[in-house]
Amino acid sequence: MRRLIKVSCLMPAFFASLLAMASVTPGGVNILLAPTKALSEANQALRDGNGAEAIKLFRHAFSKGVASVESYGAHNNYCAALNLIRDHEAAIEECNRAVEIDRNRWEARNNLGIAYFNLGRYQEAVHTFKTALRYAPNDMLIRKNLRASENILKSQAEYETAAL
Repeated sequence: MRRLIKVSCLMPAFFASLLAMASVTPGGVNILLAPTKALSEANQALRDGNGAEAIKLFRHAFSKGVASVESYGAHNNYCAALNLIRDHEAAIEECNRAVEIDRNRWEARNNLGIAYFNLGRYQEAVHTFKTALRYAPNDMLIRKNLRASENILKSQAEYETAAL
């Protein structure tokens, strides 16, 4: 369960004015900056499960320019929207953009692993989920995704062995 808390007292005044809220998760505190209206609308469409609308809105937001503080989240969420509409090749590109922006976060790596998984690239999925776990070792979603990928690889190996 997530709680929202104000964190303005934790930051210098010039930066605190930019902060909207912090989200307390099992892995710690993730600071969320107030996104532009275009990104807010895109994120809402994604939360609503409307991948096509989210993609249209993310593209609009990118065409207007995305602040550097919003880049990681924007590319990660765009990747999630692309996965939602099953455009996994494009999702891989967006996830990789997010990873390039911040290599120390797990969310884009998890979404990248999902894209690999859905393309049947299970070895790459396993590697990507294991990398994500280095940044969020207790995250159950990543662990579940990793297990699913490993189970398919194991089944494939058993099938190939039995076929010999």
